[in-house]
Amino acid sequence: DRPGVEATVADLNHMLHDGPERAWTPPVVTTVAQTGQGVQELWDAVRRHEEHLDGDAGVAVARRQAEREVRVAMMEALARRIEARVDQPQIDAAVDDIVARRIDPWTAAEGLLQPTDQGDGA
Repeated sequence: DRPGVEATVADLNHMLHDGPERAWTPPVVTTVAQTGQGVQELWDAVRRHEEHLDGDAGVAVARRQAEREVRVAMMEALARRIEARVDQPQIDAAVDDIVARRIDPWTAAEGLLQPTDQGDGA
């Protein structure tokens, strides 16, 4: 019931169908809140998506999401370990070396992450 809705629907459909094929492509469903037009179609689309998620494709989506979450958790845990291991004076020295153009940030990071000799006498 809004001006330009046809162009918006066309744009959304173009975006959804551009690129690689997906296991699920959501339909663009138009609705009119005041009259209820399209609400049943929207509800049907939601149900079809639920059915899709309950099937094998849904398991694959859940696995990909779980893997992303594990990777983010690993990165955060690793960052906490690094922060606990490297103190501010070491970072300051590396920054000074970068600013003086003696090393680049990647070399500085590698140096900061090298195991330190614990003086075990070996």
